[in-house]
Amino acid sequence: SLYIAGVSSPLQVTTAALREGIVGGIYYDLQLNASGGQSPYSWSLTPGSLALPGGLSLSNGGIISGTPTNALFVETNYYFSVRVTDNLANMADQLLSLTIYPALTIAPNALPNGTVGTAYSAQILVSGGHILGGHIRAWISIGDGSVPPGLNLSSDSTVTSSNEFFVISGTPTTGGTFLFTLTAADDVGNSVQNNFSITILTSSLQITTAALSNATAGVAYTNQLQAS
Repeated sequence: SLYIAGVSSPLQVTTAALREGIVGGIYYDLQLNASGGQSPYSWSLTPGSLALPGGLSLSNGGIISGTPTNALFVETNYYFSVRVTDNLANMADQLLSLTIYPALTIAPNALPNGTVGTAYSAQILVSGGHILGGHIRAWISIGDGSVPPGLNLSSDSTVTSSNEFFVISGTPTTGGTFLFTLTAADDVGNSVQNNFSITILTSSLQITTAALSNATAGVAYTNQLQAS
């Protein structure tokens, strides 16, 4: 057989930008695209290119897939070059950048005890996840269980470039130990859960002895201090 080549456009990689990934998050799956030349196309990393982010691979069909395993900072940009080869052995290269965000986490810190009738406030730290507008932006909600009556989980939060602080606050009305689950999710659907508990005391510890009986020099003395 004889192939008669017609006029065709030059081979080129048409994918210029890649969507972000997250460590341990939603499975990454993205198709690279090319145009021109003669199909079918085959794909590889350009010789001498830096490697893909940990956990990801590039198939011969041009699919970057896997679950990212590492991000060194708040967000890490990985640069690498891909090569497409057509059926006539023409080649084209494209430099790409892929941003990987660290895993979304809720700090497992133990929450302080509270007291009925006394104002209470404790912070919940959420870090990692997708960065929106240069800052982490997550949402947090109560799953199983409930916070102590009189307390609420804030809808407003303090946001930094790498952390977001949510607040449980209010004035407890009921004593006991309350177990609950908090779920945090970022704006692209990654989520994480952690279990927490808060113990509310019925009253604060206090010394109830307000006065002592008199003593006499040389005479044995005893007096029991009282607390509640």
